[in-house]
Amino acid sequence: MSESISFLPFWDALTDSEKAAINHSVFIQKYEKGTVIHQYSGNCIGLNILQKGRARIFITSPEGDEITLCRLLEGEVCILSAACMIHNLNFDIDIAYEEDTESCIIPKDVFKAVSDTNPSVKDFTLGMVANNFSIIMDRFNQFAFSSMRNRLSNALLEHYRLEKSRTLHLTHDALARDLGTAREVVTRLLNQFQSEGLVCLSRGEITLLDPESLSLSS
Repeated sequence: MSESISFLPFWDALTDSEKAAINHSVFIQKYEKGTVIHQYSGNCIGLNILQKGRARIFITSPEGDEITLCRLLEGEVCILSAACMIHNLNFDIDIAYEEDTESCIIPKDVFKAVSDTNPSVKDFTLGMVANNFSIIMDRFNQFAFSSMRNRLSNALLEHYRLEKSRTLHLTHDALARDLGTAREVVTRLLNQFQSEGLVCLSRGEITLLDPESLSLSS
């Protein structure tokens, strides 16, 4: 199991006993595509390192609208699982698994025990939370101050980078959930993009005809 976690920045700074404690306790958690879990600071099971798959981290309004904050990709550590290691840091959030996913979990009590005695582990945790906080705040700034056209352009380009393809297997509903808006708003803007020659629309697919111009339009 050590090969699954030895890439972590603090690994070489651990003592042999700390490495042994982690190796003996770490386990694999599997999630099927489409699984949605509600995550809050009180139900954290440990540090979550995504080994395979992809997850979407989002918040939900009382009215049921969703806003995507970020995505967790292969080889990344879940920001929420790192945040729950910090005392008095509370959150209430949802995770949707967009692909069949496997995560490597270092149990909370083991990780906290190592973090309390090893400054490199604590620095990793605090640094990761700080870096990702700025990313999430940037997403909130887009939501608050950017036009819906700009936000939709950025969302399409994000999926383009994720899929590594101009053809996105993506519904208008999924984009609306990403952006926290109505499907009708997304459809209207996509039709505008199509009339401008930026995208081609078909059932369940959006093809980016000119990603560079789409980027400039945002």
